[in-house]
Amino acid sequence: MKADYEQYSRRYQHVRMQRDVAGVLELALHSQGGPLVWGDGPHTELGYCFADVACDPENRVVILTGSGDEFLARMDQSWVGEMTPAKWDKIYFHGKRLLENLLAIEV
Repeated sequence: MKADYEQYSRRYQHVRMQRDVAGVLELALHSQGGPLVWGDGPHTELGYCFADVACDPENRVVILTGSGDEFLARMDQSWVGEMTPAKWDKIYFHGKRLLENLLAIEV
């Protein structure tokens, strides 16, 4: 199923998207408009974002960039905390999906 750019381009809290008429898609990672703070939110949503991008044949080139003067500002320490089996399962599940869907982007 083809993803609809008009829908998925506004779906993600940590990704600002812009695509030109030639199909060049820029994905700018951010936290509240500034440099990305890595944590549960970006870790979870990027896999879904990359799946949407990969399913849209109108994306001809994808540029992955940051916001502000940093690609990744820091890590949200509240996300790390004590490692439990449930937390590890969540990190593994979303991390694997993120990487698989990133690799699925064939432009």
